[in-house]
Amino acid sequence: VRELLRKHGEPLANGRYVVVVVRASAAKATFAEMEQDFLKLLKRTLNRQAACRKPYSSFPCASTSAT
Repeated sequence: VRELLRKHGEPLANGRYVVVVVRASAAKATFAEMEQDFLKLLKRTLNRQAACRKPYSSFPCASTSAT
């Protein structure tokens, strides 16, 4: 998991915390399988963040405070 974050985590390096929960089945997965799943989740996360930045978005976004 650390290697995945090193290799592909740059889009997440914007001052936010990332929590990665790994299932027990990941112990049997190859690096390529884990990488594929990680990239799919990363894409979904980035798309969600972009949707939340759009004005009048109907996407259910977590509330953030601009302080």
